[in-house]
Parts: sequence; C-alpha cells; structure tokens
Amino acid sequence: MPSSQRFFYSISATVIFLLTLLGIVLTSDRSIPSLTQQFQQHVCPTSPSEPSPPITRKFHSLTPLLGVHPDTSQSPSADISWESLLLPQNGGMLRVQTSNDTVTDYGISMFHQLHCLTVLRGLIFPGTSQHHGASTSPSHSGDAHEDAVHWAHCFDYIAQAIICAADDTIEPPHSVIDKDGKSVLVIDGIGHTHQCRDPEPLWRAVLDSGTHAVSVSDVKATVGDSGVLQTGRSECENGCLMPPPYRVQ
Repeated sequence: MPSSQRFFYSISATVIFLLTLLGIVLTSDRSIPSLTQQFQQHVCPTSPSEPSPPITRKFHSLTPLLGVHPDTSQSPSADISWESLLLPQNGGMLRVQTSNDTVTDYGISMFHQLHCLTVLRGLIFPGTSQHHGASTSPSHSGDAHEDAVHWAHCFDYIAQAIICAADDTIEPPHSVIDKDGKSVLVIDGIGHTHQCRDPEPLWRAVLDSGTHAVSVSDVKATVGDSGVLQTGRSECENGCLMPPPYRVQ
C-alpha cells in the first residue's frame, strides 16, 4: 500500500475515534464533577445507607447553650457545664466487645464533633464549658505542644464535618438595631428550618452499649449499618431522654 494511502487511513481512523469519544462525552448522563464536588466526595463519601431518616428542625437561640448572659461573662448556672448539655456521661463512646472478650470504646462522629466543639469553647469560656465528667480529653492537658495539636485537629475535624453535612438551608437576612441605633441586616440562621437527621438513635446506641456492649463483628461503617438499634434490648428508656438542645421544637 502506498505511503500516501496509509497516511490517509491513519488520519481517517483517528478522526473517527475522536468523534466517537466526543459523542460518548456529550451523550453521557454523568457530568464531570467539579473541584468542589470532588472535594466534598473526598471529605464525606456517599454512604450506602442512612442511620436515620431526614427531619427538619428550626434553629432557636437556646439559652443553656449560649452559656453566658448577653451583657456579662457570668454563666446563668455554674452547676451546668456545656458538655453536660451535649454529651452523654461517657462522652458519647460506643462500648464494643472485641474478639478476645475485652471491651473497648469506639467513637461516633457526631459526639466526636461535639467533643471538639466543647474543647474549643473551653478556651473562651473555661468556667462553664468543661467539668471533665463527659470528656475524653480536656481543653488543657498541661502540654503546650499536645494542646496545640489537639486544637488544630478539632478545627480541621469540625470544618470537614460541616462540609460533610452540607446543610443547604437558605437563610434570609433580617434587620436588627446595632449599638449606634442603626438598622442593619444580619444573617444568623435563627428561626429558619434546617435539613437535619435524628440524633436520638445515636444517643440511644451509646447508652444501650453501656449495658450491652456491641459485638465487634456487628460493627460496620455507621451505626445504621451496624444494626445495633434493631436488637430489641433498649433498656435505657427514661435514661435515654436527650437534653433540651437535642429535642426538636
């Protein structure tokens, strides 16, 4: 075959290949993910099942969680620690029985996030944030380097948790009067209904595991996947009552 014909056939085959590839891309139902989508998928990959159905929740200014009066740094109640309003007594740990019949603590992400938030709040309001009863590690350990590493981890962990949740509630601004008596627009998210998940199954799983440790063979990626709430052994009942900040109002 003359070289000119071989060249012609090579060019033709290349053009056909490129046109076919372009057609596949244009007709594909799946678009190329954006950088933001790729980052979110990396931070929080899609789970095969949800631990609890989605619910809606209106955000309120919760006085106990504010922890201080608007015009003073004093706590409304020195007997109430912030962590006691957000964490079970054991800090939110799931008790798991391992294969060699020992019991160890596993973390649950929601409680880990709340622990980190409590640690960081303790740096600002040390008098009301931590009584150390329900915390796996305090804000201050006595080692400056270890503390700095812990705080940096908590900022990083909470940031990724917020991205993971990806609450898409639209929060309109509203008017308030500032210190100079002028009307200004603010966005605080209060009073708007947000897309949430029910935290009660996680609270119940933690407390139930204190009586009946979860077998390590049942532990999967999530509480929902692990089926620990389908055992029918929920004995905590009244003890399972969650503190006010958890309750949907």
